[in-house]
Amino acid sequence: MTDQLSQIHDRGVELIKQGDLNGAKLHFQAVLLSNPVYYPALANLAVILSDQNHLLAAKVLYQKIIKVVDQDPNQWSNFGNILFRLGEFKESEKALKRATELAPDNINGWYNFALLYHYSGRQKEAQAALDQVEALGHSTSRIKEDRAHFYLAEGDLPFALEHYEERWNSLMHQEPWDFHLPEWKGEDLTDKTILIHHEQGFGDTIMTARFVSDFAQKYDCGVVFAVPSALVELFESQDWPGVEVVAIETLDKPKVDFHSPLWSMVRWRGINKADIRGEKYLKAPKIVTPSAINPQMVNVGICWASGKRNSPMDVRRRISPLKDWLCLSEHPILTP
Repeated sequence: MTDQLSQIHDRGVELIKQGDLNGAKLHFQAVLLSNPVYYPALANLAVILSDQNHLLAAKVLYQKIIKVVDQDPNQWSNFGNILFRLGEFKESEKALKRATELAPDNINGWYNFALLYHYSGRQKEAQAALDQVEALGHSTSRIKEDRAHFYLAEGDLPFALEHYEERWNSLMHQEPWDFHLPEWKGEDLTDKTILIHHEQGFGDTIMTARFVSDFAQKYDCGVVFAVPSALVELFESQDWPGVEVVAIETLDKPKVDFHSPLWSMVRWRGINKADIRGEKYLKAPKIVTPSAINPQMVNVGICWASGKRNSPMDVRRRISPLKDWLCLSEHPILTP
């Protein structure tokens, strides 16, 4: 029977190599129906469930796994990572502490610690955990980009944005890069024109656009602001002096002197935390079609989750449960 289970398990491993995760999952589940504590199947099924964002199911499996192999630092680290992704930070810290106690040189454990501390608002400890990762000989562009995010969270923008240039080792370049224009790095722009463009998600573009609003006046130059077509109406409604808004998807090579991705523009403007104030910097476009229920109602859009679902970056998504927004329905100008 053991040989048969081993064969079924090994077939599941082959299916993983072929990219058939669902087929592999069925094989591991078949093994566990016969032997619920068959460790290799538990471990591989847990990894698949984690990759597919079935976090609660993965948590249950890791609880079984650490009972079977309670001296395996990698499994404790994986368990801590799942708990972190579920928002169970205290339990995650316990699991990761166990992983690093068992193996002080466990890179995954220290890296998961860094993410946990970052999302818990403990940036100094997050930096220290990354120091430990690099001290163990693991220094990558991803680690350096993470460090930039940690400095951003601390509010040290100039230092963070310098390090954040590491993002270009993994980030897809948008259309303006194909024009092979000089990248602006603080040069004098008097009587010149610069293309400032979208580089990541809608949220990043909306957030950094505040520093585009006065760019033409500050630098005595022309500005072409290239954004996704879905955002063109929003930014055209702002009437920012000297700023021409265009859709990035249909952008032909413009007659400009420089280009700058948005976050790099923020860097070379020398923006500090003190430059980010609470004043409103965007106005809503005029609504042509008012609510069919009540024309006096206010239309409110809610961004309740960032990033793309089912992507490798799911662990870093910021999600606010929709139930947290239900109180808006009690506001008099929002209620029909």
